[in-house]
Amino acid sequence: MKALSWIALVLSVVLAVFTALPWVRSGWWVVRVCDFPRAQLGAACVLGVIVAGVLLMLGHRNVAMWCAGALFAICAAVQGGYVIQFLPVWPKAVAGLGQHERGAELRVLVANLDYENTQHDAVANWLDRDDLDMLVLVEVDERWMEALRRVRERYEHRIEAVRPEGLGIVLWSKLELSETTVEHLVSDDRPSLHGRARLRDGRTVAVHALHPTPPGLEDDDGDRHDSRVRDAELVLLAKRIASEPRTDRIVVGDLNDAAWSHTTRLFLRLSGMLDPRRGRGLYSTYPASTPLLRYPIDHVFVSDGFRVVGLERERAPGSDHLAMSGDFAVVEREGVSPEPEGDDRENGREIVEEGREDASGDERD
Repeated sequence: MKALSWIALVLSVVLAVFTALPWVRSGWWVVRVCDFPRAQLGAACVLGVIVAGVLLMLGHRNVAMWCAGALFAICAAVQGGYVIQFLPVWPKAVAGLGQHERGAELRVLVANLDYENTQHDAVANWLDRDDLDMLVLVEVDERWMEALRRVRERYEHRIEAVRPEGLGIVLWSKLELSETTVEHLVSDDRPSLHGRARLRDGRTVAVHALHPTPPGLEDDDGDRHDSRVRDAELVLLAKRIASEPRTDRIVVGDLNDAAWSHTTRLFLRLSGMLDPRRGRGLYSTYPASTPLLRYPIDHVFVSDGFRVVGLERERAPGSDHLAMSGDFAVVEREGVSPEPEGDDRENGREIVEEGREDASGDERD
């Protein structure tokens, strides 16, 4: 009987460590990857509470079992506090389109195609459609550009940074684009795309597409990347957005960061952008092959004047990611309303400094 109690206690301590690690302000990848599986860890903690409760009722009443049950319950509450904000029981961060509201519609899809994916024809057939205004494709190399030639021809306006090894990203648009740039906000290896799209009613919306470095990614030397290069890219974009608060915007991409992570929430507070997932569902996108282990890391963020017409995931043939598509109406010119809390700005400065140091170190290597 005591053995079961000690096993339960050890498991509860392990889950408590995984729960608490994301609170540590560190870019170490071991810490930051604990941001991702909050839903899974929360489910494990709930299961732990149930098992501990059953064992207590069966007579395993000792200090170890009571402590294990308490730890399971605390961790379940903490993890649940993050995840519940994305469920339909929570108020929506971006309202749906009201019955009497009208606005210029914008339908966008972001898809990580996976540069190792060989289902080129199937992907081309999937993307050969008329219902999109804007298409953001991640991990695009020369093979993908050749395979998607007929899809590309559908979109008159383009921003492209074609790269090998999963570093490419393109933005194709049926809406007129202006002030287009390809930038490297932190690392020379990671391009981001920026421009302004002219909606059908004449208004313009700033568009940003990016694919930061994931924490834990192995480099050529066998080392694993910390998160600070990724984090710095998000913070720098947030600062740019906040510097022009009256501009309507949309941010899309595989951000390699979970919707509930500290960095993503910091980005949203510093920039004033909104996550349409909140109050609607997790919309987890990676990995596509294992539904119970998926995390929400492919994102579409919008500014205040947007309304949601539709939000859904789509299966990209052969890819390790599900795609995210969003159908929005821009009903008002509201821009963004940044709401930094506490030491958010100081935290952001530290992240940028550390990210630039890490990026320069990678380039020297």
